[in-house]
Amino acid sequence: MVKSMEIVKFNSPITLSQHYKILGKVAKKVGKISDKPGDESLVQLISAYNTMEKEAEFLSKFVKKQLSEYNMQILESSAILTDVCGDPFCLFFCGWVLAVGCQVGTGLLCWFSCSAWCAPSLPFLPAYGSCNLACTLICLAITGSLCYFIGYLGGSTDCWGLCCMI
Repeated sequence: MVKSMEIVKFNSPITLSQHYKILGKVAKKVGKISDKPGDESLVQLISAYNTMEKEAEFLSKFVKKQLSEYNMQILESSAILTDVCGDPFCLFFCGWVLAVGCQVGTGLLCWFSCSAWCAPSLPFLPAYGSCNLACTLICLAITGSLCYFIGYLGGSTDCWGLCCMI
């Protein structure tokens, strides 16, 4: 079985419909590069990229005509074109590990940082407890949002790439 994965990085602003149209063109080119006479092992790969081309073109037209409110300019984007990719369990597990790891790591960081920051109020135990609790809750709220964005934006791409290689 032949596996293929191409990463497409867009280096200028484009609309969502243009994004899909360009991905269709890339899939078409990749399918033609792989179209070598007599190489039967690539027949499925060529078929997969031909399907990607048609589906991306359909999405481009659909977004442009039916979802015009979402056809806005995208300042920076990238995409992965692949014919075979990752186990759903791998994607779930990787995302879960990333999210839990981030939460535990930032939780410990907040606890130690706030304990040190509130240390001057240690002789007044109730004040120290209140300071540490307030500081930790604020810290966790900030870092929780950070963990969410790391997991959602960066982590999903990292997990996708990792699970596709397995």
